[in-house]
Amino acid sequence: MYELDSQKLTVARSTTTTDPAVQIWTPANKDGLAIQAIALMDRAGVPLPPGTIDDLVSVRVPALQSSGVDTEFHPWSNHELQVAVARGAKHNLGEVRLGENAQASRILQDWSGMNDNQVRLFQLRVLIHELFHVLDFGDVVRLTAGDHDHAIVMQSRELGFSSNRAAYSRNEIDTDLRTGLVLERNGLMFAELRRSLDEYRLYWQAQGPMAAQAFASALARLNRTSYP
Repeated sequence: MYELDSQKLTVARSTTTTDPAVQIWTPANKDGLAIQAIALMDRAGVPLPPGTIDDLVSVRVPALQSSGVDTEFHPWSNHELQVAVARGAKHNLGEVRLGENAQASRILQDWSGMNDNQVRLFQLRVLIHELFHVLDFGDVVRLTAGDHDHAIVMQSRELGFSSNRAAYSRNEIDTDLRTGLVLERNGLMFAELRRSLDEYRLYWQAQGPMAAQAFASALARLNRTSYP
């Protein structure tokens, strides 16, 4: 990504260990965090599509008031995509909606005593996790020749929270494993971050995840690329 401005990723990556946490979200610092997340994924060897972050996915600034909802990727339906493009958005895969677990206050509530940069790394962890969901949905969209509605139905059938809880659980474990690898390969792991990854994995392991071989078959049906 950012083939026309490769320095953008280099600069974003160079300040990862010094940048402070985002306290009040704005379009500018939201974009800065997103580009930094992409830069870390790129350095970790994650295959990324051409273009910019906006060509891949939109990122929504969270509301000022507490929403009670954690960060999530919302894939566009065909109709939602048409509406978004008509309003001036890029033709992309959907929208990452930053939520409670990306708020600095919430992170410190769960993990007190961290410094400002460590809180930012937690924010990056949240966004990288969702960006893997975006890339995964992109694989399905390529399989359906750009038909988002069909891709959503296929993905829901194979990995849906309601329709296939065991596969959903395994997918969350797999996605956070990939997120941890990105952070590890960039030398950004520290004790609290590692514990948060472990706790997330243990939670989903307790939900009865699908066996690895069956999960691999589901991913093959979804045209899933191996990341990283």
